[in-house]
Amino acid sequence: MTGGWICLILIALCLYYLYRIVKTAFFSPLLKIPGLPYGPLYGNVKEAMQGESMDSSVKWVRKYGGIVRFYNLFGREQILLADPEAIRYVLVTHSSNYHRRTSTAVQRMVPEGLFSLEGSFHRSARKLLNPAFNIAAVKSFLPLFHKTANKMADKMSSLIGSQDSSKLNMQKLIKSATMDVIGLAAFDHDLQALDDPSNEIVQSLSLMIASQAMSLISSLPFYDLLPLKSNKKYKKAVDVVDELSFEIIKSRRRQLVNDSSVFSKLLSARYEGKDEGLSDTALRDHIVSFMVAGYETSSSTLTWLMLELARNPDMQEKLHAELSLITDYKTITGEDLESFRFLDSCIKETLRLYPAASAILRNAVNDDIINGYEIPAGTELVLHFGAMMRTQVENGEIFDPNRFLSPGGESIRLLPFGIGPHACIGNKFAIMEMKLLTVYLVREFNFSTVPGLVIHRKRSIILKPSPDVELYVTRRG
Repeated sequence: MTGGWICLILIALCLYYLYRIVKTAFFSPLLKIPGLPYGPLYGNVKEAMQGESMDSSVKWVRKYGGIVRFYNLFGREQILLADPEAIRYVLVTHSSNYHRRTSTAVQRMVPEGLFSLEGSFHRSARKLLNPAFNIAAVKSFLPLFHKTANKMADKMSSLIGSQDSSKLNMQKLIKSATMDVIGLAAFDHDLQALDDPSNEIVQSLSLMIASQAMSLISSLPFYDLLPLKSNKKYKKAVDVVDELSFEIIKSRRRQLVNDSSVFSKLLSARYEGKDEGLSDTALRDHIVSFMVAGYETSSSTLTWLMLELARNPDMQEKLHAELSLITDYKTITGEDLESFRFLDSCIKETLRLYPAASAILRNAVNDDIINGYEIPAGTELVLHFGAMMRTQVENGEIFDPNRFLSPGGESIRLLPFGIGPHACIGNKFAIMEMKLLTVYLVREFNFSTVPGLVIHRKRSIILKPSPDVELYVTRRG
């Protein structure tokens, strides 16, 4: 009897899978969209994994256009969007019909953070958090940006020592600097990553941010219950971060400290129409979300910029000449940073070429029409900012900040931080941080490439260089 039921179940599963194959291959409304051939088992995964990160998506967009049909594992249909108007349609004008796919791992890490919230809960939290990230609030962080940038420059000088130049791991140095910035901005707490990158809190935060906890397999519902060494390490890291977070929360609530940190702003924030603020858990989740989003994204972008300036010495000297127009760069203001047009172009071009989050996922809630094509409810969309930004301009694979200063440069679409109600809330913070750190780096040092070192775009949630970017660094006279 038992064997008979098992056979019936297996037959039913086979028939269902056969039905899915026939329906997807011959009757899906998505077949009208140009794209890749159907594969019932592996889909187009093999093609997608060819080359470096973004290569396959850019290739597909150039071949098929701004909306592309492709197939994931087991022939699951997905749509790649790289048309700027279609992306705006999904993320702005009809955002309520396209829901985020938040990974289980992220929801476990920050269940009350912006990454995990949807609908009215997200709108309420976003409205409460916005004042902590407006331009006036961001400018209040300038002193800590200066403090960390100066500390990073001193660290680099000490590493160079009495030599004319030295090979430095700029990727690690920049990561340590942005970690210190995030700690000061979030908690007004010095994490001392530049002093000691191996200290427990720095290692714990790094593991939370870049660990397997953010990987695809860790999003499985049961993954955190498995007795794996990586899970034990991750849980220990969370405990270390939580101990610091809740200790600071308790202390600040008791002392009512009023500094410029994001934490202090959130501590005094109130939900609209209510005399009610954030719970300790929500405070912790929002702060950790800010640290997760702001650490590796900024450090990766800035590392890519330093690499491109080293590869393009003419661009590096042009930037140095512009930054030298202000003699005392250690007192630069927000207004000064806004006046540096070529610096702004360098940041924009790096974000265009190397967006930290090159693609995001959305699910269609109801049937819809995009670019004249029927999109049934349940369709999975991959909104690919990286492919969009590399294919909308001539010679899109080349680093050329001058494109933003040329006629028509203002019309180049940039979406490195997303767009719409779920766009990155800390984008102004990130840009000002990257600009000021760049000022110190380019004013004090000259960068050149290490012969034979080949850098690739690593396939990961954050677009990172691999191996680590090492550069020859020389003090400027």
